[in-house]
Amino acid sequence: MTLSGSVGLEGIFYGKRVGVLSNNYYSFFPGVKKLEHPDEIFDYLADELADPALFIEERKRFAASFIQSCFLLGEGVKNSPWPPPEIAGVNFARAIERFVDQIKKFKLSVSTFAIEA
Repeated sequence: MTLSGSVGLEGIFYGKRVGVLSNNYYSFFPGVKKLEHPDEIFDYLADELADPALFIEERKRFAASFIQSCFLLGEGVKNSPWPPPEIAGVNFARAIERFVDQIKKFKLSVSTFAIEA
């Protein structure tokens, strides 16, 4: 269980059940449950339909799309670990393009994943 962060993403990649207490960029994944209260984690852990083994192919596609979209945004500048916006912005745009390309390649759509409002 996580509020929102990379530990939930790691849980997806390792085939674990993931409960989140906020909306985040991976909460749409079928192996992730949006929790309204921390106590809900116990029912989620007992739910046989939430078994990560049921989502192996989805996890592979999700991981491939995520990994393909990640890359270095650029070298940091003096006194900062971050690259200047004119470099980072272009690299971020390329990452989004790669992510969209992966969505197209694997023919993913919104209906592929259960999205809770």
